[in-house]
Amino acid sequence: MLWACSLFLLSFLSCWFADSAFSSEPLLRVEMEVDFGKDHGQNLGSLFEVYDADGNVVAGAGFVGTYNSYIRNDRERLHFFLKSAEAKPEVEPLLRVNETTGVYLSDLREQLYARGRSAKDDRFYEWNSESADWNVKEEMTQYDFFVAGKILHVEDRKIDYDGETILDLSDQDLIIGERYYAGGYLFLKTYTAERRLETNQLQAIPWSAYQDDLSIDLEKAIALPLRSDKEFVYSFGQLNGDILAATNTGGVYRFRAAKWEPLVEPIMTTSFQVYAMLNYYDRLLMGHYPTGELYEYDGESLILLEDWPPVLSGVSPSAREAQSLMIYGGDLYVGVWPWAEVWRYDQNQQDWVFAKRMFEHPALTDKVVHPYEDETKGVAEVYNLWGQRVTSLITMHDSLYISTSSKSGFAYDPKFDFLSGEELEDYGRVYRLKQPGQLTVPTTWPEGPQKFLFELDDESMRIMQNGKLIAEQKLSTSELIDQQPQRIVWGRGVYGKLSGDLLSRKSNLDQPVVGAYLNFGKLFQSAGTIPEKQKTIDDALDRFQSSGFNTVYPYVTTTSGKVYYPSELLTENLSADFDCVQYLIDQADNRNLQVFPVFCVLSCGHHHPTGILEQHPEWALRTPEGEPMGHISATNPEARDFITSSIKEFVDRYSTEGILLDYLRYYNRPTLLDAASVEVFDEWKQQQAEQDEAELIQQYKETGITELANQISVAVRRGRPEREIAIYSWGPHVADHHQVAQPWPLWSQRGYIDMVNISGYCYPDNYGDKYLDVFKQRIGTALELNKANHGRADVTFCLGVKTSHGKIQSASWIKDYLHIASELGVDGTLLFTWHTLQPWLDEVDREGYISEFQQELQSP
Repeated sequence: MLWACSLFLLSFLSCWFADSAFSSEPLLRVEMEVDFGKDHGQNLGSLFEVYDADGNVVAGAGFVGTYNSYIRNDRERLHFFLKSAEAKPEVEPLLRVNETTGVYLSDLREQLYARGRSAKDDRFYEWNSESADWNVKEEMTQYDFFVAGKILHVEDRKIDYDGETILDLSDQDLIIGERYYAGGYLFLKTYTAERRLETNQLQAIPWSAYQDDLSIDLEKAIALPLRSDKEFVYSFGQLNGDILAATNTGGVYRFRAAKWEPLVEPIMTTSFQVYAMLNYYDRLLMGHYPTGELYEYDGESLILLEDWPPVLSGVSPSAREAQSLMIYGGDLYVGVWPWAEVWRYDQNQQDWVFAKRMFEHPALTDKVVHPYEDETKGVAEVYNLWGQRVTSLITMHDSLYISTSSKSGFAYDPKFDFLSGEELEDYGRVYRLKQPGQLTVPTTWPEGPQKFLFELDDESMRIMQNGKLIAEQKLSTSELIDQQPQRIVWGRGVYGKLSGDLLSRKSNLDQPVVGAYLNFGKLFQSAGTIPEKQKTIDDALDRFQSSGFNTVYPYVTTTSGKVYYPSELLTENLSADFDCVQYLIDQADNRNLQVFPVFCVLSCGHHHPTGILEQHPEWALRTPEGEPMGHISATNPEARDFITSSIKEFVDRYSTEGILLDYLRYYNRPTLLDAASVEVFDEWKQQQAEQDEAELIQQYKETGITELANQISVAVRRGRPEREIAIYSWGPHVADHHQVAQPWPLWSQRGYIDMVNISGYCYPDNYGDKYLDVFKQRIGTALELNKANHGRADVTFCLGVKTSHGKIQSASWIKDYLHIASELGVDGTLLFTWHTLQPWLDEVDREGYISEFQQELQSP
């Protein structure tokens, strides 16, 4: 898994500490063990993110994955941030690098480098923090990067790995241009000196630092012929296994499953250029010219995000370029040409904040597009030469480094006499922006699990690895944040999705889940008027609170496809006169109770279609005789899209901590897929090596329902990454080769779900005298299965008070289930259901079964 992080100093000493070295109780303490596996060029993503009670980001940790105008950032740099309630950064200029009018920054381990693009001086300079000066690095000639802990050095005609040559083109015409490593492929843009169209290609070459023969075999390259002889790559990026390359002529190409395909074809008469790419939450952001806005890639298509960022007041909206992207202090930063604007996107405010203009001259104007445009026209043909770039944004140590440039970073010519002195020196300058709450430490890539500890207290924040303090910063926490951390999510956040296995994790924010499923229909049985319904909700929530429950799980859809809220997609509303969902959410919030609305995802009528299946019977699973049933087919893409849209409609309207998905499974009887799915399956199976029909059907069903779980995950968390998703499952036995085809350990491993609620429906009625042994085995096996698959989800169990399988005979049975489950190490319990619990609740309260369960789970 991870790494031995190198020593990092911030005016403090790094040394070995035991956990007990920090005596005060921290505001935040996060422990985790991660395994990133082998290095195939993947961006590593987020480790965790922390939120307050209102869903605002408080802190987080992870690894930035970005590529800014020719340069990939150091993807092994570990970030830990505390998000300030009000950012007040200090900005200071560093000593100039050289005499040219532009530089680009790069980072590698401990070092910050600057390099101009002018032929008069394109040497690398290294920043010396002790002397506060730049030193020429003569031996450095290329933007090197690490793969599996060793340097990959790419020159025009040669590639070295760890000092040994693995590709030599000295006897060939080919020249190497841009390069990128991801997905186990080395991407090289190659061309010849004559720059012939037929030799201008982007090649994807399978290569691994772990292969026996490290040499690069161009014969295995999967080549993309570029569309013009002058086309080259501005930026690369990656998302969910896809590799994207964007070119200077407007091409955006995707490499997926060992095949190239264009997402945007270049149009030589139209400007469309992507200068930067960065992983941000669940998407890949792309800095665009000429809008100056960002595109997002969601895994399928490119979407323009209008006013991301907005146009600075007082300047022209034309010919703008989002050239550089970075994450600092938990916020997204963008550098924009031609007025050298730096914008910050505040996730908590859901809005853009203008951070700074990196030049104070000339005065802003919308009469021309570029700075000094009129003056330049008098002495040069290219009128935008003195446009102002933010070429680079790099987070290092505790700061954000920002570099500037003219259009091409050329050496100064005296004919531009309208620029001189300090104004001229602003071109090619590097600045350091700094505010409390950012720790960044370089790391290396050894294989095997590594343990990390992140702590935040009133006076400092720190990172430890394998018991060793690797980074610390003194700060006044109370002055930076105005809300306390309340909740943590694992493996997702501002740095994108975690690429690796989360072997273990815990934090001081962990709390056992104690909840109950609530049925509005049962709750309202004796309530006719709206005030009466409100009172039943109030009474129920009062009892939830007094009995020690912390979460309510109300069914908002039924197994017949009806709903308890207004919907434009699901029109049979059982509570048309009263928005009982909103009322319950509001009242639960007043009592500090969390709410997870429950959806009966695929059930829609049992044996006969109802609800949406009456309109779309073609989406239904079918009986062996071919008759449609009341269960939606998860292999049907249209049905998946509808389900996802209906859940998104709900979460966009109602603000809750999360949702729970019930019936996210197939029917537990022999069934046929819908006709459209069968047609696709028949075509698909011809391409598979496996010939067993039953095995292929099982695989096809699991793939379809997994895609639905993924779609729901993306839709629910879009804009609300802290929102959690839970599912109900019968247990470990349905996870593999079961008729209901519910591979929940895979969903847990991939981060689609945050909690799985395992059925604990074990009674003498169905298992005789050994019912508690069966219960123990089922819950224990589920916990083991989740751990074996490196699942990120919590495992809770569903305590069935009265079900179709059986019912409890005394309140003491509740204690028995809770005690066994706590000994096994579950993360909580949900009781099914609230109304069937009522006859036993007084005794449960009196004997303290719930509080005892919570104490057992929280004890060391």
